[in-house]
Amino acid sequence: MISFLKKIFGMGEEDSQPTKISDHVAKKEAQKQATKVPSKAELKKLTKAGLEELGRENGVELDKRLTKDKLVNQLHNHMKGK
Repeated sequence: MISFLKKIFGMGEEDSQPTKISDHVAKKEAQKQATKVPSKAELKKLTKAGLEELGRENGVELDKRLTKDKLVNQLHNHMKGK
């Protein structure tokens, strides 16, 4: 009876939490690979504010008090996956 109700409400064994987490991780990895990593030259064309915004979009918090070259290096290394 319980298995019948689980099937009705979409809570079968295939919907267990570890599977959802692994699917989520796989999607994140696919997104990382799909995004193009900009070159340092492309990053140097941005302003410090632009670098900070791009960093936030990619999950890294940059400190605008640092030099632009340091921001570019930090962001480039983070986006490459170092």
